[in-house]
Amino acid sequence: GQAKAEKYFSSAFQGVNFGAQQEEWHAIVEHFDEQVMLGFFKTEEEAARAVDDYRANVQALKRVNFPEEGKDLLQQANTETNSKYVGVTRQISKKMWRSQIVVNKKLEFLGYFDDEVGAAR
Repeated sequence: GQAKAEKYFSSAFQGVNFGAQQEEWHAIVEHFDEQVMLGFFKTEEEAARAVDDYRANVQALKRVNFPEEGKDLLQQANTETNSKYVGVTRQISKKMWRSQIVVNKKLEFLGYFDDEVGAAR
């Protein structure tokens, strides 16, 4: 038989859609002209927060779904510097290097490290 096309319903939040077939909320963002799936969530709010976290911590963007929380996220993002390694940023306020990767289209936080090379491994 023919596969049914998934029906998606929009959310009031940016980057969030509801997938009727999975009955879960999807968080999706654009990054370097490609869509990045951040994962599936039970609630619309959880998906929206995932979008906010990605935008603030990875992209350092100002567009967030929860502006009050976003101010803190943006402040945190502005205290970071990029590394020569992908997925590694220096968090100045903690004086440590943060490591994160995308696994199965979901952003995974790996931890904080004392040095840049350690965060990259």
